[in-house]
Amino acid sequence: MGYETKEAEAKRREIHTLIAASLQESGIADANRVTDEAIAQFASITAPYWEAPPLQYLTLKSGGMGGGATTKPGNVLLNLGKLVRAIATGALTIAGAMAAPWTLVIGALVTWDSLYSCLKLNISEEHACVIWALWKVRDERDSVAKSDVLEAVNQEREQFGKQPLSPQEVQRALDDLLKMRCLQPSKNDPDRLRLRECVTVKY
Repeated sequence: MGYETKEAEAKRREIHTLIAASLQESGIADANRVTDEAIAQFASITAPYWEAPPLQYLTLKSGGMGGGATTKPGNVLLNLGKLVRAIATGALTIAGAMAAPWTLVIGALVTWDSLYSCLKLNISEEHACVIWALWKVRDERDSVAKSDVLEAVNQEREQFGKQPLSPQEVQRALDDLLKMRCLQPSKNDPDRLRLRECVTVKY
């Protein structure tokens, strides 16, 4: 009996590969170090627990006792909100004067999509920028008016010398994020979107 630490480490390496690859594609220096720091903020991994079957005494004429060891699934908690807060407060930074802070969010979204939504979308800077902008203008209920999204996104992009996104580009990113369940329509107001902060994935 005990925790399957090898399986947990394998899952951690999988997450590291997903995030590091996205950072390398974005031209981030020292991507491996930044990935380790991002994982510490974004992902909490619980190892599966292995448990032997209870000991029983039976008299059998032939054959054997059925069953075997059981393994309870491990969990991965993905906390997008914690990662964004760490970036926003400067606790987690990326190298490069022109690097936009939402660059780190790309790796988190790739991981979220791969482990949780399983849609296998082509996650881009636009997706990350939309999440980042929504987080910065959200209200106390973590929601944002749909009519405010375009302006919020392009204000962030202008601040970092990026070209503005068209309404169609922002809407496509929103549609993907809704499919991924990073966002969901507000239950109280259909004209607002609510950010989903974290999910738990079993493996």
